[in-house]
Amino acid sequence: CKGGDVGTVVRVNLENEAGIVEYGGSYKAETFRKHAIQQVDVPVVDKFGGVPGPRDVAKVISRCNLNKTDGHDRRAIMVHCKGGFGRSVVFACCIVIWEQDVPG
Repeated sequence: CKGGDVGTVVRVNLENEAGIVEYGGSYKAETFRKHAIQQVDVPVVDKFGGVPGPRDVAKVISRCNLNKTDGHDRRAIMVHCKGGFGRSVVFACCIVIWEQDVPG
């Protein structure tokens, strides 16, 4: 993130989730903020499909500042969870759908 053009990191796992605690826990949000990278926490429980609710999606879209300003593209958005197979992919798809105004 530091060397790239990432502007927002979205964390959708819980800080005390099994598989993270055993390795010392999740990172602190300040880790990214000191590099001018916004960090957004939207914890989604990874059970029963781990699908985020509409409010969670709205929070991510709002915080990612998806609108382009002054004719410039915004910085990249990185979305992650613990495994990277479900929750983060759903959020990433929602961001792309919003950004590209995909009908449906």
